[in-house]
This record gives sequence, structure tokens and C-alpha cells, in this order.
Amino acid sequence: MSIEFLIKYLMQQTSEVENKQVEDWLQTSEKNQTYLNELRGWFEKDAPQIHLTDEEIALDWQKVKAQVKTPKKTTKTRKMGRWWITRIAAVILIGLAIGLIYTNLSGNEQGSQNMIATDAQKLKQQALVLADGSKVWLNEGSRLHYPPQFGQKQRLVRLEGEGFFEVQRDEARPFKIQTGKLNVTVLGTSFNIRQQGNTSTQVMVSSGKVAVATQDQKQRVELIKGDMSNFDVQNGKLTKQINRDLNYLSWKTNTLVFKKATMGQIVADLSRHFKVSVNCTPALRQKFSFNGTFKQQSLDKILQVIELTLDVQISKQGNSILIR
Repeated sequence: MSIEFLIKYLMQQTSEVENKQVEDWLQTSEKNQTYLNELRGWFEKDAPQIHLTDEEIALDWQKVKAQVKTPKKTTKTRKMGRWWITRIAAVILIGLAIGLIYTNLSGNEQGSQNMIATDAQKLKQQALVLADGSKVWLNEGSRLHYPPQFGQKQRLVRLEGEGFFEVQRDEARPFKIQTGKLNVTVLGTSFNIRQQGNTSTQVMVSSGKVAVATQDQKQRVELIKGDMSNFDVQNGKLTKQINRDLNYLSWKTNTLVFKKATMGQIVADLSRHFKVSVNCTPALRQKFSFNGTFKQQSLDKILQVIELTLDVQISKQGNSILIR
């Protein structure tokens, strides 16, 4: 599908039949959706908000060219009407916008073509080393799409699920990660991205500086070490806060750390780390101030320590665990 047709679609100049064509095209591949999102970002930032028909644009462009070719008369002068100047400007600006988008998206070709897909099962908890030397670890059930070689303007990858990134610094080529709802941009840093189904997407920074923005670029936050962002899918809000989650990398380090943790915090971290249902009775949720570090320990071992230390009872039923 041509870039001119997609720009026409973004300008809301397409018919219902043409809208259906775009929607069908988007359904055929995730790459198409990614491409349209990139195009929308550039278009909303750089293109003029003008509503002309194809016939008007074509006719006005021919008039502009004719005006340029017509020799100037020295005997008579005539002022152009404001509407005519505006229409000429519209046509010229639309042409410039298309050219600008072509230029910017050409730097993204590595991100839209020949992408390689790797999942956590293939990596087996080992780091994936990208062409620029950056490293990526994927949590269970996650997938990364990346090119064999990065382009000259940027380093673009796409993440599904959760991953930890150690990005090689390259100020000339920002490293960009696309998720379902957010775009994350860095020069060189380490950070974790966690997508929790259709509820939220979180970014936690371990070092350096990270910029996080929504797909439409209307919301943006900058994070440094110790910060995190949260995008709530339900209300569409992107927020920034201090990261108080000591175990956000437990899936990578296989270490759980608790400092003055309540029972509510304990069961939440155990559930996420071991991917099982661990709950406690409401009366225990805000109780206790538990300290402990568990390196490469099984769930049973950790529960045994909790049971003896906190004097609680633990019962199991299938994949569900209840602490009371």
C-alpha cells in the first residue's frame, strides 16, 4: 500500500471502501500496523491539518506550476487572494510533508523489513546479542523482533511480553523499542519493560536515561535510574513514579529480596515469580515486616521459611496456595 494512500487515510480523506481496504491491510500483518503507527507519528508532528480533495490538490498543484512558469509582466501587477495563497501553501506543504515522511521512514526500513523473531524458549535464559552489541534477556513467553543489521539513523526493535535491555551507547542512532502501546527511546542504558496483558505496560530503569511515549506521542515521560513508568490501558494514562519493586528483575536474576515486606507484597512477588496463584487471607494482607533474600530457591523452600518465621499456616490445592 502506497505512502500517499496512507497519508490520505490519516487525513480522513478516504471513502468507506478505502477505509475498509486499509483496515484489511492492517489485519494481514503486525508489521503493517507498526508501519502505520510510525507514519502517524511523523504525520501528526510534521504534516499540516488541511482537508482538500484529490482533485483540488491535483488542480491546485498544476496551477502552482503554471504560475511559476508564467513570465512576469512589468506593466501590471495583481495581488493574490488570501484563499489562493492558502491553497498553494497547502499543496506545497503536503508535498513537503510527504517528502519528509519518506525521508524519515527510509531510516526505519531496517525496522520494517526482514525482521527476525526470537522467543524466550530459544534463548533459554541466555542474553541475545544484537548487531550493535546491545544485549536483551527475555522472560518466559516473551518475543523480540529485530533486524540482522541496524540502520544509520536509529536502532529499532519490537517487544512482546517482558524483557531486560542493556543498550550500547550510540548518540547518533537512538535505540527504540516498540510495544503494543508505548515507544521507548534510549541512547545507552539498562532497563526492563513489562507488558501485563491488556492491563498495563511498565518500564523500570536500572541505569542511564529513558524516554517513554505513547504511540500517538501525546504523553511522554523521561526516566532515570530508580524511576519507573506505568501505562494504564483502561484509562489511557502514562504516569511516572519511583520504582519500589525490589523484585522486578527476579525473573532474570532468579533472586527474591524482601525488605520490611507485608504479606500482601510477599504473595504478589511469589505469584509473579513462580507463575502460580499465591494468596493470603484479607486479615494478613497488611501484616508483618518480613526480611529475607532467596537465591535460586524453590517455592516450597521459601514457603517453608515463611511458615516457620511468621507463624502462619499454608495450604495447597492444585496450583493455588493460601496463606492464613
